[in-house]
Amino acid sequence: MIRSWNPAPQSELLILGLGNLLMGDDGLGVYAAEKLLPFHHPPEIDIVDGGTSLLLYLEQISRSRRLLVIDALFGNQPPGSLYRIHLDDISEGTNSFRTAHGITLPDVIGLARLLTGSPSQVTIIGAEPLECHPGVGISPPLVAALPRLVEQVIHEIRRHCNQKENVLRGP
Repeated sequence: MIRSWNPAPQSELLILGLGNLLMGDDGLGVYAAEKLLPFHHPPEIDIVDGGTSLLLYLEQISRSRRLLVIDALFGNQPPGSLYRIHLDDISEGTNSFRTAHGITLPDVIGLARLLTGSPSQVTIIGAEPLECHPGVGISPPLVAALPRLVEQVIHEIRRHCNQKENVLRGP
């Protein structure tokens, strides 16, 4: 059976938390997305716990006008340091900002853009991990950084929605 596929955007903003909850600090993006899920948000914004498989979300990514990724990022700064970068600012082949999820984020964005031309803008917000080794839970530096990270994501969402303070109402 051939499945028809509608490439029209389904969301204005997709927030995708990435990470492996069984690898310590690598689970940061998932923990942050879980903190955002209880907030009431407009229907044009999707918040997704993406786990470790970017390819599972290729269709959803390709049908989103803008993508905001939350992840643990290695940038050679002290653990807990926050980062905000645009995908276009990452040069080809760089290891400055990389994830531990097999296929790279730029690869998946490239595939999505081949399919639909979207997302037009990709922002990555994350924090420097202390360690990504087998274990459940995040390290003390990331526990301390998580509220600031979530606030930064909320700020991005509000900026996307023209600074409306009531865009995200608490649970």
